[in-house]
Amino acid sequence: MKRSFLLLCATLLAVAAPLAPARADDSVSIDFFYDALSPYGDWIYTPNYGYVWQPLVAQQPGWSPYADGSWAYTDAGWTWISNEDFGWLTYHYGRWILMQRLAHLPLRALDSHAAVLGVGARL
Repeated sequence: MKRSFLLLCATLLAVAAPLAPARADDSVSIDFFYDALSPYGDWIYTPNYGYVWQPLVAQQPGWSPYADGSWAYTDAGWTWISNEDFGWLTYHYGRWILMQRLAHLPLRALDSHAAVLGVGARL
């Protein structure tokens, strides 16, 4: 009986103990994106977004994001698995936008950075 009571108390203490809040690693430098994407495209300055990135492949007519790869279900849910060399970054750490041309924003926290896609690109 005493052993059961101690086990119950230990369980209640473990459940009631406050958990440390999760923290995101916010130490990522924008240089990481410049360096990782530069071999696959050009960085261009725009008045509305600051520096944006244009993939070289986007200059080909008919190119569009989310066309060269497939969706796969992972522990994190549905995830785009890109066949493009830059896809691991652009499809997981940003978003594509439409300006006069399509553009990619590498990080939501860095809205002054985007990637311009070529004329004729489809989203």
